[in-house]
Amino acid sequence: GASSGLGRALALGLARRGLVIHAFGRRSAELSALAAEAGPQLLPTAVDLLDEPQARAACAAIPGPIDLLVHGAGMVELGKV
Repeated sequence: GASSGLGRALALGLARRGLVIHAFGRRSAELSALAAEAGPQLLPTAVDLLDEPQARAACAAIPGPIDLLVHGAGMVELGKV
């Protein structure tokens, strides 16, 4: 997601280059801080992408065509292989 790590760095870097960014992540406080740092072209959305209805609704709310999609959400399952 865009609230930390590589996702945050990509969202911030692209926003600083003038792209409009719809930044998804689970942690709303971190997304708000990112938006404050990036400026008005970064639009934060707190969403859990593992919740399919929530993910579909968040994606459907994005207006117009999407020129670039960076899928930076991750999931880890621990166990024996």
